Amino acid sequence: MTDRPILAVSACIWHGPRVLMIRRGKSPSENLWSLPGGHVEFGEKLIDAARRELHEETGVEAGELSLVDFAEYMPRKNNHYVLAVFTGLWHAGTPIASSDAAEASWLTPDEFEGLALTDNLETIVDKAAKLITKDV
Repeated sequence: MTDRPILAVSACIWHGPRVLMIRRGKSPSENLWSLPGGHVEFGEKLIDAARRELHEETGVEAGELSLVDFAEYMPRKNNHYVLAVFTGLWHAGTPIASSDAAEASWLTPDEFEGLALTDNLETIVDKAAKLITKDV
């Protein structure tokens, strides 16, 4: 436990109409579907952390990334994360779950129904989709 929020990043990566999703393999969000991401290391730029976490958890690389929004995630009383959420298009790699991910898959937002998702995931993905559509 810490007495302040933890800085983290996530990456909403698109391959056509599908977004790269992972099922978390570790606490605090174990078994929930989410975007790849994780902690920012000291001295690391947010965008670099997003690229690193994306690759560590899935083996995927993205093209140019854009900031979507900041989000807060408080899965438990003693956890408070502030996430910088980035979006971009797939560049290379086949998703393979590793690091903190138990599973990795390309899903359309319509396929989220019935999945256990992290808080506000659908809102973030919707914002990212609008940003990507504007840039394409």
